[in-house]
Amino acid sequence: MHPQSVGLAPDDVEAIWDAVVDFYRTGFHPALGLCIRRRGQVILDRTIGHARGNAPGRARDAPLVPATPRTLFNFFSGSKAVTAMLVHLLAERDLLHVDEPVATFIPEFGRKGKDRITVRDLLTHRGGIPAAPPGVADLDLLQEPERILEMIYELRPTYKPGTVPAYHAVTSGFIFGELIRRVSGVGVREFLRTEISEPLGMNHFNYGVPPKRLADVAVDVCTGPKLVWPIKDIFKRALGVSVEKVIELSNDPRFRTAVLPSANLIGSPDDICRFFDLLLSGIGRQLRGHSDLPRVHDSPRRAAADSLADRSDDHASVVLLDGLHARKRSGRPLRISLRKGLRSRRAEQHPRMGRPRSRHRRGAHELGQALFRARRGVLAGNRPSDQCPDSS
Repeated sequence: MHPQSVGLAPDDVEAIWDAVVDFYRTGFHPALGLCIRRRGQVILDRTIGHARGNAPGRARDAPLVPATPRTLFNFFSGSKAVTAMLVHLLAERDLLHVDEPVATFIPEFGRKGKDRITVRDLLTHRGGIPAAPPGVADLDLLQEPERILEMIYELRPTYKPGTVPAYHAVTSGFIFGELIRRVSGVGVREFLRTEISEPLGMNHFNYGVPPKRLADVAVDVCTGPKLVWPIKDIFKRALGVSVEKVIELSNDPRFRTAVLPSANLIGSPDDICRFFDLLLSGIGRQLRGHSDLPRVHDSPRRAAADSLADRSDDHASVVLLDGLHARKRSGRPLRISLRKGLRSRRAEQHPRMGRPRSRHRRGAHELGQALFRARRGVLAGNRPSDQCPDSS
């Protein structure tokens, strides 16, 4: 691909790469991989450094394994953006709405005062349960996700859900994985594989890797200045252990072969770049032979788009990670779906709805509820309690 075809000169691409090389020379990163797409075309896909063998504290006789464009990297918290997209894909198919309580789909989650936490609350890190349960960093538990979920079900919110933003480093990922499983009928790894990775012909883009591909993943190391208080303590509460310990655990085969929807999406730079280009461009345009699939970026728009990044063909694309969203400039206004009074088909069996906590969303929510009551002839406060999720 010639850079001129997307409005760049060859010198522009080399200037970008020269900056990467200068950054690598600081010594903070054993390897760097960079893939850039412009107008849907790859203009740069290169790596520098070593996937293993040159990390701090390495043995002197450790073999050096160069990083290549096909080397796999752990995306860590960037995994949350992928998981959030899968949730929005279910919303696009009208299988859930982000303003419904999580307990609508996972009744056990409603224990200890969590019955009114909505899907949106977790997507925006306002669920009120940011601290990881004690013992969640035990790698043996990753083979028994039901036990981890049970620990999260027993958490009590530390503040009113929907009010205070606080990074949900671990808790929301496991809940979203279970939500996707219950709504779609398949596990989150299988859902991502069949909906995104396989149709796009990706090298590998999923949570964890099979044992036979462990050697393809670059070693993770902790470099640079150490975190200090208060950030150090905040991350320790959210992760359950220190950042340094997390990096150490992330190289363990038990971590790399498990499913952590918030922390172990593994892929090549090209596959990760392609995913975010997919968000901006829509599935239909990129999946040849799959043009009937919905445009992924429409669902954040229908959900009122908590965070948006404008994009035009002459400017760089911007993508916000960790549960935030991006959209493409389409010429169409944002809209909130009022079908079924802001409810999904699945929620017909569970009439109780969580109320949006932020003031600017309340009007849309109340309008949706009014439409719902008008259609059904149901008076407010006359909903059968025996159909509500368990809130014990």
